Amino acid sequence: MSPRNHARVRCVIWLPNLSVRLVCACALAASDWWRVRCRYSPLHAAAYNNRYQVVTLVLRLAREHQPDDPVGAVRKMLSLATSNGNTALHLAARLGHVQVVDALLAKLDLLDAPAAAELLGKKNFESRAGLTHAHSAEEIAESNGHLGAAERLRAKRLSFQNLLNT
Repeated sequence: MSPRNHARVRCVIWLPNLSVRLVCACALAASDWWRVRCRYSPLHAAAYNNRYQVVTLVLRLAREHQPDDPVGAVRKMLSLATSNGNTALHLAARLGHVQVVDALLAKLDLLDAPAAAELLGKKNFESRAGLTHAHSAEEIAESNGHLGAAERLRAKRLSFQNLLNT
């Protein structure tokens, strides 16, 4: 995909008056090039911009795009990380986008408990003043004062821990 076409796709992601299906179709087509070049997937862009409908549609299209392994497709999309290790869940938690957090957590139910617990516990890596800090999405939401998102993440983490312990 040329940079010119990439610019079109990037602009489409943020245009609020276009249909969600069109946005996702363009985003899914560009996802590999975009992820390699910009370190953000379409799922990251939707989570960052609080587009929960786009989040659910991107995940649904990913499942439909790989009918032989739909759960693997969802796991791959949810575990995509930026160069700092931020998943879409990290971005939604950082910004307090509760609907997006809920949409992403709902898709974790498709995964087995160990895989879901691993994704919930995944830590990003941020360097500040020469020190590297690692935080889970729950810790990020809490430290940024987004208690609604933090509470949802905590409840989901505890439910998966209970499943693993039984």
